[in-house]
Amino acid sequence: MHQNEKLAILRRDRSEWDARWARPGMEAFWLDRELPPEVESMLDDGWLLPGETVLDVGCGDGRTAGALVRRGFKVTGIDSSHSAIRRGQRAFHDSEEAPVLRVFDICSSSGRLGRFDTILDRGCLHCIPEAILPDYFAGAARQLKPGGQLCVLYKTSSAAAEETADLVELLSRASAGPFECEYVISTEITGQSSAVPAVCMRMRQTETH
Repeated sequence: MHQNEKLAILRRDRSEWDARWARPGMEAFWLDRELPPEVESMLDDGWLLPGETVLDVGCGDGRTAGALVRRGFKVTGIDSSHSAIRRGQRAFHDSEEAPVLRVFDICSSSGRLGRFDTILDRGCLHCIPEAILPDYFAGAARQLKPGGQLCVLYKTSSAAAEETADLVELLSRASAGPFECEYVISTEITGQSSAVPAVCMRMRQTETH
């Protein structure tokens, strides 16, 4: 796919999410709790350690990023939607425990926000077309310290083992070079009233960018 075609797709997706987050009362069902279960699990098993730097990709209004700040992490949240970031900045305006929230597209932005210990992506990657996946992983690698970690939660259409295996193969192929998969588990993206099947993958950076 030509670069101009990729940029056109990203602009269209950005516009759609901007419109969603601009709607009054818009609530993302997957952001209905302070910390989602898969993040709690990473805290419990020591994959995330307080004091580390975290980049929250597709942070929306910064809810998860803010919860991690309160747990002792140094967090930057990024989203391609201006509406989402503005909403988050308003919510944390008077808070002494606020994450840094920025408009940034990890697939198309060549800049470096810092060198983070860990990148969390809870639902951004599955919105990205297959042809753009290598751009995503290259962009993620650019933001990490050498040997840094990436955790993605990827929505699937079912919990079938065959679909999970196909997805793991797809993401492993797209991320080959910058990352190596360390951990895969079938799980769910949960909300107050619904849940959808998903795959949680933890990866380790193998190439420095």
